[in-house]
Amino acid sequence: VNYAAPVTLIRAVLPDMLKSKKGHIVNINTIGGLYAAPYNGAYCASKWALLAYVESLAYELESTNVHISSLFPGPIDTRFLSNPNFENFRKSPNIVSPNYIAQKVLSVIDSPKERVFIGSLFKLLVVKIANFNPRFFRKIIEKKNTPPQKLPPGE
Repeated sequence: VNYAAPVTLIRAVLPDMLKSKKGHIVNINTIGGLYAAPYNGAYCASKWALLAYVESLAYELESTNVHISSLFPGPIDTRFLSNPNFENFRKSPNIVSPNYIAQKVLSVIDSPKERVFIGSLFKLLVVKIANFNPRFFRKIIEKKNTPPQKLPPGE
């Protein structure tokens, strides 16, 4: 869903955007789309795949008036975080509301940027460190990503 659904939607709307010579595709990605997190390999891989696809497409669309943006928020206060495995994220001081994300989407449409990081400067620096020293970064991120808890039957 994290990769196939956006790609399918992009392929459906892109021809009309190109025909009308305008448009903006905005993907909600995650910092997990820039690094690997323990116990979240498939999720991170799907977000990396989406990022690679849209950034490749952005190169192809450079000479058009169709823009592509990827937003990288931290935890968003939705029911998704009600899973017991996301307790650390629910308690994050950087948690944002869905309305805040919607405002960021509107802002990036008004002023196109390819990558938009939402959250603290510290988070952005940590992601940069991850690129230079993945092993060190894994030790930091392991504290946020605890092993999954088994859910009771039926949940």
